[in-house]
Formats: sequence, structure tokens, C-alpha cells
Amino acid sequence: MNNDIDFSGGWSDFWSAIKSGAGPGFTALLVVLGVAFAVVGAVMFVISRVRKKGDGNGKVLGLVAVGLLLLAPDVILPIFLTIFDWVANTAITLWKNATGG
Repeated sequence: MNNDIDFSGGWSDFWSAIKSGAGPGFTALLVVLGVAFAVVGAVMFVISRVRKKGDGNGKVLGLVAVGLLLLAPDVILPIFLTIFDWVANTAITLWKNATGG
């Protein structure tokens, strides 16, 4: 398979520059806070469902969303971009094979 598209490599270079400028503990702090927010939000969601109180779900889902945003630069975006790279490169390979290019 070819590697015509490499969004994950570009993101890795960009995020490495941000991390080196912000200091070594910056991304670790983001990941720890992101996981903590996501876990606390998920637990609060389950507790609200068990108690049959669905009125606070907006706050709970907001907490999970904040957690995921904190995880995005170091965890979620690289996974998403790697999957996107694979799909795009597979499509390009299939297109080239189909058209003889």
C-alpha cells in the first residue's frame, strides 16, 4: 500500500513542536485530567441512570466532552488520523489499480 496521504505524521510533527515548547509535563497533565473528567462523567452518568434522574445529563455529558477534548491532541486525534490515513491510502491504491495508474 502506498503512503500518499500522511495526516498522522503531520499532526505528530506539529504536536511535538507544541509539546517541546510547553514543557515535559504539559501533555501528561492533559491526559490525566482528560481521563479523570471522562471517567467521573461516565460514573456520574451511570449513577444518574440508576437513580432514574435524567435531568442532569447535560452537565454529565459536558464533563465527558471536556475530558475527551483534553485527550484529543495526544490520544484521540492520532488514532483518528491514522485510521483516516489508512482509509484514504487504501482508496487511492484501489483507484490506481482500477484505472491502471
